[in-house]
Amino acid sequence: MSGLRARAGEYLAMRRALGFKLESQGPRLMSFVRFCEERDATTVTTDLAVEWAASTESDSEAYQARRLDVVRIFARHLQPLDPATEVPPEDVLDRRQWRIPPYLYSPQEVTALMSAAGRLRPAIRAATWPN
Repeated sequence: MSGLRARAGEYLAMRRALGFKLESQGPRLMSFVRFCEERDATTVTTDLAVEWAASTESDSEAYQARRLDVVRIFARHLQPLDPATEVPPEDVLDRRQWRIPPYLYSPQEVTALMSAAGRLRPAIRAATWPN
């Protein structure tokens, strides 16, 4: 067992003892540890963390940023124990998700919708929807 794997196990056990479930973060952290072991890395570095976070099938930079958050939190925990540990900066990956702009109904469309709602069946539905 690598030192990094042992530290990750201790970290996860401590967080779970504090009440965190870590249902997705735990497996992600262990995935990062495997990634480091495959590269014979014994220390968390920003380059390794970003490479791992971006090595997903998802092109979403927001998803990659959430993956990097798992490593960042672990690295903050690990840094006092191993001063060579690098904590990835907050601004490495863009976590904003782009949303579809809202559709604004015109007054005529609102009138048509309210009129259609008034014709719903049964009658109780027609009475409640326009309100």
